[in-house]
Amino acid sequence: RAARGAIVAAGCACQLQLQQGTAQRLRTAIETGLPLIHLLPARPCKAGSGALPVEGAFGNQQWLTVGDVKGLLSALPERKLTRLVVLWAAHSGPVARALVGAGITAAISLGDEPTSAHAASAFAAALYPALLRGEPIAEAFAHAVQRLPPAERARVRLHLNTQDPEAGTAQLLVPAGVEGVAADLTVPLCGSNLPSTRAPGADEDVLGGGGADEVSGSSLALPLSAQASSASLAALERRRPEVPLVGRRREVGAVVAACMSNGLCVLHGAEGAGKSAVALEASVFLRQRHAFAHGIFVVDLQGTSQVKKILALVSSALRLAVPAQRSSDLVRQLATYRRCLLVLERCEAALTNAPKQFSWFLATVLRESHVSALLVTRAPLPPDAHIVIGADTSVGEIELGTLPHPHAARLLLSAARAHGRSIGRAQLRELAGRPQAGQAGGGSSAG
Repeated sequence: RAARGAIVAAGCACQLQLQQGTAQRLRTAIETGLPLIHLLPARPCKAGSGALPVEGAFGNQQWLTVGDVKGLLSALPERKLTRLVVLWAAHSGPVARALVGAGITAAISLGDEPTSAHAASAFAAALYPALLRGEPIAEAFAHAVQRLPPAERARVRLHLNTQDPEAGTAQLLVPAGVEGVAADLTVPLCGSNLPSTRAPGADEDVLGGGGADEVSGSSLALPLSAQASSASLAALERRRPEVPLVGRRREVGAVVAACMSNGLCVLHGAEGAGKSAVALEASVFLRQRHAFAHGIFVVDLQGTSQVKKILALVSSALRLAVPAQRSSDLVRQLATYRRCLLVLERCEAALTNAPKQFSWFLATVLRESHVSALLVTRAPLPPDAHIVIGADTSVGEIELGTLPHPHAARLLLSAARAHGRSIGRAQLRELAGRPQAGQAGGGSSAG
């Protein structure tokens, strides 16, 4: 955000875009000749080897080794139009050297220690306006380094292509300093009613969270019913987690993969295992990766088994101006959507008291529209429902077990701090050693 803000504030005509950092996108950016690429990995590069952390197809972390980077660049033309790659991650020197060795004019890396967030913002605020005004890359870098605290200046390094005699005086843009407006081409987030999954005081995601009120730029096409949606938003906000999600990275990744690969995903587990927290975290991740163009909407079905009531709740979550009275009404209105995800929370009553009606409702909606669904429930999908729904729709199931004891202990500490309480070591060992501790901890994360 600091880099984007500095570029916009420079008042120069240019284009910028935020994207997830994958190996393919890095290759495409260099292949298309983008003059500047700023990489902000989620974690430091590997110490020693310098392997760069990138995002896989389903959000899983992958390591891009220096050999991978060289292989990726060797398939591109020898003359690279990209002038500068900024690698804002500790231990990124080996990758930076590989980039300039493959023909890129310059690269900026961090040493063995990261800089503070304040220093990173100050560096970006000085570097990018200078580059856009036409200062040579080396001079702009030297000026930006002076904005860092003295103790952090040696952590940031500039690598120049020694095979390019003009690298020392190269500019980022030619011509530079053209007055105008920076056009932000970042794809807007889809519509949603997702409550924030960030605990109070936690850092927001790079793309700006994903809270219930963030629908600017939404591709939502259907008319809104503000009165109906406000009640559902208030109910969802009450389920916002109060502590960070702990120990569920694999499960969140599994839900993301299942939602992207199947028409229906079923997340089931014991009460208090943290199903809602995992489902919300996966939903926010899918939204930020633009996996569902027409939105991700959570519908709480607690205690609801009648299809008419379910239709009313779904209509409210989708903010339909005319609530659907029948499944066919809902399907007809959903025809406007290209792709949408419904997260049906706490649907035990529907699966237990009216399994046939609920199964036929799901089968109809999934078969006759471009909507996918994520069911969050305590029990697996009944065999009869599998037969009805699975005839036309692929189904993925994920069971959420209890948290391992170390993660349960961490979650208990986080929950205690969130409520202004303290837990002694002896009490923590006693609680974490109980079989139900993992479930209780998961329940805390679910709010």
